[in-house]
Amino acid sequence: MKKREFSGEHSLNFLKERAKELDCLYRVDDLLDNQRLSLPEIFSQIVQVMPAGWQFPEICQARLVYENSSYQTPGFSTSPRSLSSPIQVEGKAVGKIEVVYTSEVP
Repeated sequence: MKKREFSGEHSLNFLKERAKELDCLYRVDDLLDNQRLSLPEIFSQIVQVMPAGWQFPEICQARLVYENSSYQTPGFSTSPRSLSSPIQVEGKAVGKIEVVYTSEVP
């Protein structure tokens, strides 16, 4: 019985994390579809939404660099615990998006 309970609890936690990720993606998609927002407004709001999609949002920060402008969550600082990806437009790198954890995670 214990094995099943653990397995069920693990599955539920896994599904909750996937739901957070999907919610984040839907929110970003809504921002990108909003024709009333300028690019700087979209980028500013995307970095505010992104940490909620990560496993430990309370210690997560995000930054988006596009051409010569940077948009970031308050208090953003670089960290060795980070993931980043280039932003490409028509095959040309025009910026990057970066997510960091500000402290160690389990």
